[in-house]
Amino acid sequence: MGRLRRAAAAGLALALGAAACGPGRDPSLRYQAFVPVVLSSRLPKRIPWQTRVEVTNPGGSPAVVRLHRWPPDARDAEIEEYAVAPRTTRGIPLRIPLFPSVSSFLFESRGPFTVRAVVRDRRGGGLALEVPVLDPGQLAQPGDTLRVGPLLRDGEHRSHICYTFPGSERDAVPFRVRSVVVSAEGTPLGTFEHPVHGVPEVIEDPWTRFSLHERRPIFVEVTLLGGTRGRSPVWGLWVYGIVTEKATNVSRFVPTTVTRGRRASGSGAG
Repeated sequence: MGRLRRAAAAGLALALGAAACGPGRDPSLRYQAFVPVVLSSRLPKRIPWQTRVEVTNPGGSPAVVRLHRWPPDARDAEIEEYAVAPRTTRGIPLRIPLFPSVSSFLFESRGPFTVRAVVRDRRGGGLALEVPVLDPGQLAQPGDTLRVGPLLRDGEHRSHICYTFPGSERDAVPFRVRSVVVSAEGTPLGTFEHPVHGVPEVIEDPWTRFSLHERRPIFVEVTLLGGTRGRSPVWGLWVYGIVTEKATNVSRFVPTTVTRGRRASGSGAG
């Protein structure tokens, strides 16, 4: 366990210690796509899940696609550019650290492109889990609320959620968020204000994390309050949830919806 903790600390230090100025919006890059979960699981006694990410250029001219990984496995891999020939598809190297084991990808380009991301067992076989690829304009800005669910935790299912964001936010995080847990019937079960730190954060067991004694179906409603470093988000925050059948390890994403709210007053520490 000590070795795992040291690896996790090293991964977090890499993420938080990258270059001083993170990427912002580039108006010349009119097309974007955000992949909220990119993983390559290498934990002992766990299924070796891995995301396959592909970019397609549907046009008749060569395209250059800029990729922001967060976090990357090395500083020089945080921002890279990939040439994509006309009407072709190319795979994108993952280059994500062992700890944290989940990254996000933000793609930008001057011309149209499409992205496909699929989670598979790298050993082969089994069903693929299609990752929802988002327009980063869908992400929550301060004052917006993301609702994810229903999440299930019983004899047949397990669920987890992840607070995720693109690398453009690494100078704004930690984020301040309010997570409200409600039952499937709409009964509030708890409200928690907490930080989301410098890398995507997986909550393996939301019931334990939010001190819920009954494993009833739940929704989690996450409001982005702002950043703690006095900097406004570039694109913002996303939360996804996955439900897995224990017997088969077949997984699915549950819906995430966003409600636009009044912009939070002040994004600095309060």
